[in-house]
Amino acid sequence: MNRGVIILSHRGFSFLEETIKWIKIRNLKCFVLSSSIDSNSILDRHNFLKNNTDNYKIIEHNFLDKTDIKKYIEELVISGYFLLGCISVWESYRSIMAYANKLICVNDLTEENVNKISDKYFLRKKLNDFGLSSIKSYILTRENIEYIKKENRKMFLKPRIGMASFLTKKLDNDTYDELIKHLFIAEKDLDFNGTINSKTDLIVENFIEGKEYSFEVVCSKELIQILAVNEKYFIHQTGFVNLETACVCPPISLTENELQNGIKYITDVCSILSLNNGVFHIEAKYERSINKWEIIEINCRVGGSFINKSSEKWSGINLIDIWLDIILGNEENLHKKIIKSIKYEGISSFFRVYFGEPDKKILSVSRNEVEIEPNECQILIKLPILTPKSQREIFIAQSIWHMKEIDNEKAHKIMLESNKLLEIKYA
Repeated sequence: MNRGVIILSHRGFSFLEETIKWIKIRNLKCFVLSSSIDSNSILDRHNFLKNNTDNYKIIEHNFLDKTDIKKYIEELVISGYFLLGCISVWESYRSIMAYANKLICVNDLTEENVNKISDKYFLRKKLNDFGLSSIKSYILTRENIEYIKKENRKMFLKPRIGMASFLTKKLDNDTYDELIKHLFIAEKDLDFNGTINSKTDLIVENFIEGKEYSFEVVCSKELIQILAVNEKYFIHQTGFVNLETACVCPPISLTENELQNGIKYITDVCSILSLNNGVFHIEAKYERSINKWEIIEINCRVGGSFINKSSEKWSGINLIDIWLDIILGNEENLHKKIIKSIKYEGISSFFRVYFGEPDKKILSVSRNEVEIEPNECQILIKLPILTPKSQREIFIAQSIWHMKEIDNEKAHKIMLESNKLLEIKYA
């Protein structure tokens, strides 16, 4: 049995452990292609890959491209392996994953479609065209920034193509030169290498009012199924970054009617945009005063942090597992899991993400005892570490609580406990 699946990994991580687990459950071979790995992690990741994969390759540069995956596919085929598909949860590799699956002759989104959906300016225009959004979007330039600021409307800034909440904020007194400076800083960030650079367009959109939610969606052929909805319980602005610090699943701020309207809206968006052959992490806001849902962005991947775990606890379905069913063309398994999910009696989750400050040395991360202990707490860094200078999410740790039911009172209490759980010490 030489049949297997390729995982595209960024710098030796990207949910590797979990993805490998679901491939092995299917008694398939596991192959990993990774970009270069940080010197602090290289030995550990080499050992992990050696012990948990059937073949792996780490390239010398910081970002995978189509040449790398094409060459790796050829090497595996020459070695006698039969390839069934390619998967990657790293957002910037999604189009390369689509390219690889085309080479392997596997059903997936096209590379062109991935790029269009990931283009936030193009997506907004498309939503406008179909009457699915009333939000206006503009490419920011040196010539129009002052005019836009003088219009006295709340505007939100974001990269046209971005990730990790890089440079996401309300537009206020920012100058064009100041914003461009952050693009040059991000260009040197190894985690952004190949994604953000000094030529990346910045866009501004009408600020979307209301509370934010994420929808975890499965699309395959005629099927559009929303497995879980996570409420962004606490979001705060720090510097040039909009940080999503805590989430709760299922939502606690929506009525059942509002939630069902949101599900219908997201389903209509997926149908009209012809989203298929994949899982999607779709972010949207609901403004109660005008009873209106608006798309923020669509990501052709599973959600980050603990969204996969909170969604699985609620729906009974692991997003990576069901994504592999789609890639492998196992429609029978897919539909069985969806049917089981509809009848599944899920439990609620609350998770907290701990972010670091940019351009600082972290000496220690210590855990304290709290009244409500989390079901799981992960420290995501090796110490000591100097954090990057980029204005983005810098993940330090995350914790998650599972309960039969979480209401506003319980969520508030868990949030207070989560504030005491970890202590991060800087130099």
